[in-house]
Amino acid sequence: MPAEVFTKPGCPYCVAAKHLLVKKNIPYTERDITRREHWDEIKSRVPGFRTVPQVFLDGRHIGGFDDLSLHFKQFAMAEMATAPTSGRRGLSHRLGSLLNLGQRDKRR
Repeated sequence: MPAEVFTKPGCPYCVAAKHLLVKKNIPYTERDITRREHWDEIKSRVPGFRTVPQVFLDGRHIGGFDDLSLHFKQFAMAEMATAPTSGRRGLSHRLGSLLNLGQRDKRR
């Protein structure tokens, strides 16, 4: 899953986005928008953008640092929901069991 990160020098959110990609072992290409060709590229790919970083994963526009962080959190939640636990069903099964326990307690 290659990434592209449109940045500018001195941007703390750009540094945070790149750090998050490194933490997730996702290779990225940095594009400095102070260079004319990168400025023109981001303007054509995200008309009306106002902030950096602007992050793309596999060519799909994710958004800024907050959007990237949320993307990974949602991805992790989706994996947890479908992951089996000890040969049993995933998170939805465990949550269902907890909800059923609560229902049993109310009946007593």
